[in-house]
Amino acid sequence: MRKKRRVLESGPLEAATERERSVTNSLWAHLAGLVRQHDHSRIIYTSVEAEAGTTVIAAQSVVGLVRTTRTSAALVEIDIEDPELAGYIGVESEPGLAELLEGSSGLGRVSKSMYGCPGLTVVPAGTSRLIVPGEFATDTVGDHMAKLREEHQCLFIDAPPILTHPQTRLMHEYVDGDILVLRARAAQQKRLREVERLLDDMNVPIFGAVLNRYRSDMPFGLD
Repeated sequence: MRKKRRVLESGPLEAATERERSVTNSLWAHLAGLVRQHDHSRIIYTSVEAEAGTTVIAAQSVVGLVRTTRTSAALVEIDIEDPELAGYIGVESEPGLAELLEGSSGLGRVSKSMYGCPGLTVVPAGTSRLIVPGEFATDTVGDHMAKLREEHQCLFIDAPPILTHPQTRLMHEYVDGDILVLRARAAQQKRLREVERLLDDMNVPIFGAVLNRYRSDMPFGLD
């Protein structure tokens, strides 16, 4: 039997500086515009390359949106191989999506509440492990995403790079569009064009792009 982990009261997200909070405001404001003006309530965050800081960007903007606009939202991390969201946002890491996909835990048990952010439901990746081929292609995954969307105004997915992780491409079936996170001084135009073509083939629009300064894990631009 696994030892139950203590619920954290805060994570690194809460240690943001005044400048970082100012940047976060621009991120959640962009989300609010998408949700309210365009009725886009299902958004996936992904990147062109690894270590772009996607989890940081997703967490900052979604928490800002929920706290400021009182929007209810679910944030789901799908990077089972390299989970980061639980530690950053300050929730129990297990059970999570890995256990949900295995069938050892239900949706209610893997859904976490973040301290100081009522209205936000977090589904962390859970126990770190290798992806089981085909586990993201089942109808069960779609049912879970639909349930989370039914219970919240918005559904956000924190995903690993789209070119190297098949589960990210599969999860695009359940979203209205993308927010791309690009690592400053590292994003290659050739790979970015490849991502744009891939999303165009899937008929999934890009709602915005964040150029992230990886060394500080903070963004300085949002288009």
